[in-house]
Amino acid sequence: MRVIRVLFVDDEPLLLRGIERPLRRLRPDWQVTYTTSAVAALALLEREPVDVIVSDVGMPQMDGLVFLRTARHRFPQVARLVLSGEARSTDRVRAVLDIHQWIAKPCPVRDLVEVIERTFLPRGAIEDAELLATLCGIACLPSRLAFYRAAVRAIEQAAPLAALVTLLESDIGMTAKVIQLVNGAFFGTAQRITSVAQAVRTLGVEHVRAVLAAADVAYHPEVDELTERGRFVATLARTFATDHHDDVYLAGLLYDVAALASPPSLRPRLATMLESRIAALLLATWGLPPEVVAAVAFHQDPSGAPDPREHRLCCVALATALATELRAPATLPGIVDARAAALGLSATSCRARADALAAACQEPGISSTMPSMTFLPRSTR
Repeated sequence: MRVIRVLFVDDEPLLLRGIERPLRRLRPDWQVTYTTSAVAALALLEREPVDVIVSDVGMPQMDGLVFLRTARHRFPQVARLVLSGEARSTDRVRAVLDIHQWIAKPCPVRDLVEVIERTFLPRGAIEDAELLATLCGIACLPSRLAFYRAAVRAIEQAAPLAALVTLLESDIGMTAKVIQLVNGAFFGTAQRITSVAQAVRTLGVEHVRAVLAAADVAYHPEVDELTERGRFVATLARTFATDHHDDVYLAGLLYDVAALASPPSLRPRLATMLESRIAALLLATWGLPPEVVAAVAFHQDPSGAPDPREHRLCCVALATALATELRAPATLPGIVDARAAALGLSATSCRARADALAAACQEPGISSTMPSMTFLPRSTR
């Protein structure tokens, strides 16, 4: 694990001194720099590599949001965190595309250290600078244009909240964004939420509208296939869960965000490393709950996880193995059996669930809750 390089930017010297004293004990594992000026911070970034920026918003000469937007374009590989108290709603909406996490003041230093360490942890294993810059420069994951139009129309027509939630749950990119925002203090107190329905109720429809208006809807040639696959894995994984159902569904939905986040030109590089680690980097940078990040990070190799038998991880690992087996039956011999056993389940019954879900997804009318799937039951192969 290499040194964590952090830059704090705040025009209040007393606040910086209050952070600096307890952080001394983290040397030499942490390399921390402090400045009271956003302009000086940009000059420093030109000279010295940094992993994480933690910046205030209201500062003279250049405010924190302008600074972090500039940093996003000039130094996209850096994780960008806001540490701020009072801020206007318009400032918070401005931050949606440029900030990875919003932390509310006052924040105990121990909590701030925990946030920075969770944000940095997956980065330590990524050596590809261009891939790191591409991922951390992403404001929103690609969305399906049909979803985007339908969501905007639903809000304009004051559709029932349940209808809006169903739409949001059908799109990986927007699900990730609303979960990112509600787990940070973008529009209020940060809360640990992994349910889209609860996130929308907490954020409010007007803030969801603002996010949709600000969203940079990008095109990805595989967005439909990756969305179908993510929803299949999420739905299947949740059937194995005995608790933490929302965590399991979210981790299953986002398990392959590395493919969705990476442009086709960078896909060959992903073949040289575990895509799950790349996905975990993105989700940790966005501040998603660590249990969800861990389930995504280790679903390809649960034995490498700090707790290989963690329930959420085991559910997602089993569902992804079954999805892979459906597409290519000879790909993972014995893996499904081992992962089913880790949950105390019969591999035969797990395969039957996967077959039933794949078959159901092809029934007429199922598209209202699940898109048409590319998976076929084994009996048709």
